Amino acid sequence: MMALGRMLRMALTACSGRAPPSHSAMVTRLVNGDVHQAYNVTKPAGQYSGTSTFITLFELSQGDRINFRFTSTNSQVTCIVACVLIELDL
Repeated sequence: MMALGRMLRMALTACSGRAPPSHSAMVTRLVNGDVHQAYNVTKPAGQYSGTSTFITLFELSQGDRINFRFTSTNSQVTCIVACVLIELDL
């Protein structure tokens, strides 16, 4: 992160060929290597995407490193993409 801010929302999309995966997929966010299980998104089975708006916003500091950990029980998943909405204090 180049500035202070807070994470407002996170989304996940996944595909298996040209169809939505028949199993669920989940993304968990890591900040500076620490896993934050309360801030995750699950894509339900048979759907392309899932979203989550966080009731308790996650504060981010300047210099924080954000990573994502993806899990799925479907070995046919060919693509998983996560995106986040971050409000910056500029």
